[in-house]
Amino acid sequence: MEPEETLYKIILRHDLSTNWVINDPVLLLGEYGIEDDTHRVKRGDGVSKWSQLLYETFGVEDIVTTKVQQNVTDNIMDQVNTVLNTYKQDYINPLQLQVQQNTQDIEALKQKENESSNISKE
Repeated sequence: MEPEETLYKIILRHDLSTNWVINDPVLLLGEYGIEDDTHRVKRGDGVSKWSQLLYETFGVEDIVTTKVQQNVTDNIMDQVNTVLNTYKQDYINPLQLQVQQNTQDIEALKQKENESSNISKE
C-alpha cells in the first residue's frame, strides 16, 4: 500500500498597506506580513508593531551595496590611474629623457677628454 500524499497550502498574512498602518498589528516571531498593493514584506519579531518593523530585503540590499562599493572602488582606481598616467607623461617621461640626454652628453665629454689626452701624449 502506497503512503497517502498530503498537500498543504500556506497562506501568508496579507492586507493593503493602508490597513497595515491603521491596524498596526504585532506579527508573531517569524510571521510574514505582505502588503497586497505594494508587494513589500515585513517579518515579525513577536514584540514590535507593524509600524516599527523594517521591510525585508531578502539579501538584495547587501548585493546592491556590494555592487555599488565595487563600482565606486573601480571608479576611484580609474581616476587614480588617469592621474598617475598624466603625471608620468607630463613629468616622469620628460625627466627620463633629460637623464638619457645628460648621460649621452657626459659620455661624449669623456670621449673628447680621452681623445685630447691621447693627442697630447703623442
